[in-house]
Amino acid sequence: KFPSKPCEKPKAVHELWEMDAQGSTEVGGIGHQATISMKDGLSKKHCMAFPVSVKNQSSQPATVHYKWAFRLAFAASGLPQGVQVDKDSVFIENTSRSPFPSRLHLWLTALGVGLCFIEKAPPAQQATVERSHQTMERQASRGKSFGDWQQFFQHCQKRRRRMNEKFPSRSHGGMAPLQAFPGAAHSGRHYSVEKEH
Repeated sequence: KFPSKPCEKPKAVHELWEMDAQGSTEVGGIGHQATISMKDGLSKKHCMAFPVSVKNQSSQPATVHYKWAFRLAFAASGLPQGVQVDKDSVFIENTSRSPFPSRLHLWLTALGVGLCFIEKAPPAQQATVERSHQTMERQASRGKSFGDWQQFFQHCQKRRRRMNEKFPSRSHGGMAPLQAFPGAAHSGRHYSVEKEH
């Protein structure tokens, strides 16, 4: 069995992000999109909402899509201490009796970002990011149409920033995530694509 540390409840901002890809949904004008979402486990800040154009309802994002979603999130919010994911094959060789870390897992490790796997199915774990799929869909795509992927991507980022800065959260007493946790704006661990190597 592949050894992995358990996902522990975060006690500080950017200690643990939850990440998950939403099942494909059809978006007006641009077809099927599967959005990769990341949320900070403590502040509930939306760290990324990265839509991926896929062929059909059963298609999923590939490793390269996850890498670019991470790169954009890291550039904007800094590197987190760890990321919590499910046991999808993009993170772990889930069909093998002796699994080896995926290239994405090794890439995160090289960047100094830990990876832990949920042991219980949502909503017992990953509830924060699972709920964010529904919120982003309502806010960004339902009933709307876009000219191309770039337009939809920019719209997702605009909605994400609004939810972080202005959208009241019940769990934060009516404040938005960055109002309740100003320190969640950046982890302090800087990242840039140019210096990735």
